[in-house]
Amino acid sequence: MNQNVSVLIVGAGPTGLMAANLLAAHGIDFRIIDKKSRATLYSNAAAVHARSLEALQSLNLSQLFLKAGLRIEYGDIYRGKKLLAEIHFKTIDSEFNYLLSIPQNRSEKILIENLLSLHHKVERDTTLMAIYPFADHVEAVIEKPNSEREKFTANYVLACDGAHSSVRGMADIDFPGNDFDQQFLLADLTFKRNISQHKIRAEFNDKEILFMVPLPTGNVRFIINIPEDHSLYQKETVPLETVRYVCQNRLAGFNTIDKIHWHSFFWIHSKMSAAFQKERIFMLGDAAHIHSPAGGQGMNTGLQDAFNLIWKLALVIKGHSHQKILASYSAERKPVAAEIVKMTDRATHLIANQNAMVIWLKTLAFKMVNRFQSLQHKIVNHIAQLDYEYKDSTIIDYTHRISLRAPKPGCRLPNIALKRQQFMFSLLEPHRHTLLIFLFNTTAEKQAVILSSSICSQYKNLITPVIISTIKKLPQKNNVIQTTRRLLNKKLHINVNAVYLIRPDHYISYCQKNFGADELLMYLGQTFTSEHS
Repeated sequence: MNQNVSVLIVGAGPTGLMAANLLAAHGIDFRIIDKKSRATLYSNAAAVHARSLEALQSLNLSQLFLKAGLRIEYGDIYRGKKLLAEIHFKTIDSEFNYLLSIPQNRSEKILIENLLSLHHKVERDTTLMAIYPFADHVEAVIEKPNSEREKFTANYVLACDGAHSSVRGMADIDFPGNDFDQQFLLADLTFKRNISQHKIRAEFNDKEILFMVPLPTGNVRFIINIPEDHSLYQKETVPLETVRYVCQNRLAGFNTIDKIHWHSFFWIHSKMSAAFQKERIFMLGDAAHIHSPAGGQGMNTGLQDAFNLIWKLALVIKGHSHQKILASYSAERKPVAAEIVKMTDRATHLIANQNAMVIWLKTLAFKMVNRFQSLQHKIVNHIAQLDYEYKDSTIIDYTHRISLRAPKPGCRLPNIALKRQQFMFSLLEPHRHTLLIFLFNTTAEKQAVILSSSICSQYKNLITPVIISTIKKLPQKNNVIQTTRRLLNKKLHINVNAVYLIRPDHYISYCQKNFGADELLMYLGQTFTSEHS
């Protein structure tokens, strides 16, 4: 048997590649295998949301994604040809206040090239044949391109191998759910006349649905439903000219198709793994959850699964934390996945519903969204996955609140702008915890400095303290950031001395008023295995 590896990743789609890049950033050894001979060739999942760009920023990859993608700033919703609502993604509460349109093959290329720069590569044409879980490791058997079989051990196995996950099957984990009884056609095409490059278009009428998303290639992602009484319904093979005719007919004079580059018929499935963790085996991405493509949530949810899990694995593998913190992955991500499955399922049923009363209600609802900016703001933040809370985590202390409206434990830290071109996340140390010390008055200045020095001394490899001060005379050091009381009160609703512990995935795990160290150190002692790390 070959030597042990810390982590085996099965599947080299976006989720597996994200997990691999994060492990590499943490300095954890791993192997990533995929039974396919090459990366994805087509555009497939083509939407990257703000929350995913924040995660990619921690890997210094967000700018490469932005360069390869197209920023979508608006979305128009029509009933027939009548405009009901214009959705503004610019109101998203993030540095990345837009939807990024980028073909999946481009996303994978960036992640693969970054892995190669870190001296890691995907083992292709390599199939997982068996896994044998033990108390302290997992034995894996793989088959290589030359049909040679190799057996080795891994401390942990990550199932990133999609909806038909072989890992999930070998681990004997159920994948319950249901199927949506409507067929859809997806195509990447080009028009003869240019359309807005920064706007999504959605249309619905009594029986038909249409979505158009511009791609950075100059193509347009085109999605329509195929009603049950349509001649193409449930057809296995359809001539390209017929597909072209159907698409052109659905456009109803909006534009003329120049070329269809590729197309695919698909059905929607809503399923979720019965368990996200079984001993040392974890389910991520489509291996854990599949659902309607409504809102472009699928790939983004998988990226967030990896962003949530990998820093925990790194702490445990390096001996800095207890094995029990890994149970928080399921406690945090499974409820989020369940909510996304439920939300996208309901949205798809609502959009496809042909009942006259439902169509009237949809029309009214979209008019309300257009009218009330606060409602629109809430919707776009939800689509961008910025507002999901971890409400019942085993590693978050929910005891304290700074104020009723201030950020609370279990929530993502708001990425507010502190000054021109400087956002809150720029203060956070990638791949480790950050202790934010908010200082509002001179009488507590000494306490703030002592707390910062103490944490720096006891947890120097695990936690980076940063003092955010409203006191002008405080010396400007590397870990001291100057801002105003007005900004912190307006944007974070913090106006008292406070401490926030921020995880590597930007979530708040602990907070308290004032700078007493006892309760904080007690919490840290429960999270980390030793103080002098």
